[in-house]
Amino acid sequence: PYLRDDSIVGNLGPGTGRWARHVLPKLTKGELHLVDYSPWMVSFLREYFQSNPRVHVHLNDGYSLLWYWAWMDLIFSFGTFIALKLGHIYIYSREFFRVLKPGGYCVVEYIDVTSPGGWNWLETQSNKAFGDCYTYHTPKVMESVFSSAGFEIVRHHHIGRSAFLVMRKSNIVGG
Repeated sequence: PYLRDDSIVGNLGPGTGRWARHVLPKLTKGELHLVDYSPWMVSFLREYFQSNPRVHVHLNDGYSLLWYWAWMDLIFSFGTFIALKLGHIYIYSREFFRVLKPGGYCVVEYIDVTSPGGWNWLETQSNKAFGDCYTYHTPKVMESVFSSAGFEIVRHHHIGRSAFLVMRKSNIVGG
């Protein structure tokens, strides 16, 4: 509901483009910018989307977004913050705020350990193979991190193990 046909959208940690393939058809006049720190993933995405001039793929350093100040309408990250430590999330909260236009939206997914689905994921995935793969946070912590970056919390909802935090950058310049 936060997309317009002319939106400029960023996706941190797009993987093989699963969500990009759902967002792109809604951007008939807009742009989709995919950023990842994996050279292999960036190469794959560039080849996969090579015929679409509205898709731009960027390699980053794993900490920063190489985009301009205040020029995106929406930025999202699904499947990435579930593996990031809180310090990394803190850094990206500031980067997301920096690149969004006033009134722009940010949506991130994480694993909420206080939810039944999140707790179940902790219990079932904490083993030798995946024990250090996932990170777990609480709504209060995630809201505090993004609020401290300047975001207004719009919505917080759960689907299974995942929590989705929707935030907005104020329309007031500097606020």
